[in-house]
Amino acid sequence: MPQWHLKASFKLFDENRQLTDSGTFEVYQAEPGKYRMSFSSSGFTQTEYGTGRADRAVFRSGAQTPAAYPFSELAPAFLSPLPTDKGVLSQFGLAVDDTKIAGLALSCVKLELKVLGVKDASGSPPKPVVIGVYCFEPGKSDLKVSSHNLGGPVSVAVPSLLTKFEGRTIPTDLLVSKAGKPALTAHLENIEALSKIDPLLFIPPADAKLYPTMMVLPPPRGFGVAGMEGLGGGAGGVNFAANPNGSAPKMVTIAGGIAQGMLLERTAPEYPAVAKAARVSGTVVLQATISKTGAIENLRVISGPPLLQDAAMDAVKTWRYRPYLLNGEPVEVETTVNVVFALGE
Repeated sequence: MPQWHLKASFKLFDENRQLTDSGTFEVYQAEPGKYRMSFSSSGFTQTEYGTGRADRAVFRSGAQTPAAYPFSELAPAFLSPLPTDKGVLSQFGLAVDDTKIAGLALSCVKLELKVLGVKDASGSPPKPVVIGVYCFEPGKSDLKVSSHNLGGPVSVAVPSLLTKFEGRTIPTDLLVSKAGKPALTAHLENIEALSKIDPLLFIPPADAKLYPTMMVLPPPRGFGVAGMEGLGGGAGGVNFAANPNGSAPKMVTIAGGIAQGMLLERTAPEYPAVAKAARVSGTVVLQATISKTGAIENLRVISGPPLLQDAAMDAVKTWRYRPYLLNGEPVEVETTVNVVFALGE
């Protein structure tokens, strides 16, 4: 696609359908991977700068945690409403289903997980677990409804009006609901191709944090990691985020094994019932920032079964660590956390 700019306004609602927040969502793209995406409201303000680097590193100013629901629904709805991750798609099957929503006949594609080796009380295999549904007008490619279910209440996005841009269909008005209740509405204010973009738009401010950037250095002297090998990323590896002015680093990146030795409080994750019924197990790998006080910040998923990701996130965000000291001073830490879900008797 060409260089472009998109701006939308949004409103948030509580369970009683009362307005709780409003603001704007704006994206500038200079090239694939190089962008500036901003959320601005009284409840959440953040600007993310895509660097275009091979490691997909980004800068963030404002809130450092990734946009949570329902803010997290804006970028997919406007920019990538259909699943494209081949790794995720390869784990599931696709099924065609015709249905009616609000009296409109739709052709839908279901992304579903088939439950193998299990039978219900009648001896029949259980129905597949539906992960996502994407609905279109028969014979057309315009997405009319999308929904997903990752173990919690179903989130549904309905683009009530559509517009065309550079051969693509973009929502003009959007309704996002969860468990049947409106959570967010959005309106496309502007979308345009740009012949030139001011390069200053993509320069993050001085207080922005980079996720991740690092150069490899040995562990701090005297930091014991015996017996930690194989606990995520290998033991002994500590990466220091480089500062352009050569001053002491404000953040270090450490292997999961080292972080494991710093853990003080751990809440065990709850196994999602839908995942247990589907016999889904595996390891969810999370990327996390451990603050100077030992609290978890900026938690995000790297990989793992979709049905288990929310449960892993809910547990790990409550964990507490011993602060990491560098030259006697606490510093922020980037690390990985492996959450293992195993089906037992």
